Amino acid sequence: KVTKASTTQDMTKLMDVVISTIPEADGSYRDWVTFSNDYSALVAQLFNLNDVGLCNKFWGNIWPQIDESFKSWFFTSYSGLHNLPPRPPVMVHHVPKQMENWYKKNQQKTALIILDGLSVAGWKAIKESITKHLDEQASYEESATLAWTPSSTPVSRQALYSGLAPRFFEKSIGTTSRDASRWQSFWESQTGMLKKHI
Repeated sequence: KVTKASTTQDMTKLMDVVISTIPEADGSYRDWVTFSNDYSALVAQLFNLNDVGLCNKFWGNIWPQIDESFKSWFFTSYSGLHNLPPRPPVMVHHVPKQMENWYKKNQQKTALIILDGLSVAGWKAIKESITKHLDEQASYEESATLAWTPSSTPVSRQALYSGLAPRFFEKSIGTTSRDASRWQSFWESQTGMLKKHI
């Protein structure tokens, strides 16, 4: 677990912790999701400290180790993730199915807020300033999923809005113009919800 660091010495210790927890190539996707949380907490703090030496150490020494390990895992394990059960969501196209589950269970509206291009580290940097403004009755759930590759905006957003794997929207793979209709279609087909309530 990555804790708050306030000094260069603390940050150096956190870097050592992160290095020691890099998942192996035969690890599970859960290992990488957990690691991404700790890694992103480190990166968010690293940028806040604004220490050029530590940034150079991270990008020069630590990041290449993470990248190599993830690449090895990706080529051996990624291809089967889309077939895993969608609850909890493992990939972005599972998210609408999880939201559908919440809706059917609670009969309350749910919202999907997409901050396109925001990394987990970026979210950690702004999370508190957003969540502190939530209404007392509002609740949220935070988790991480894996993107489809290539992890470009049109691919991820269409998968996220439609609940479908990219092979099902091959003709529109390079555009985001059908986001609204895909979102509407998902909710109409899965819940029978009327368009005016979506």
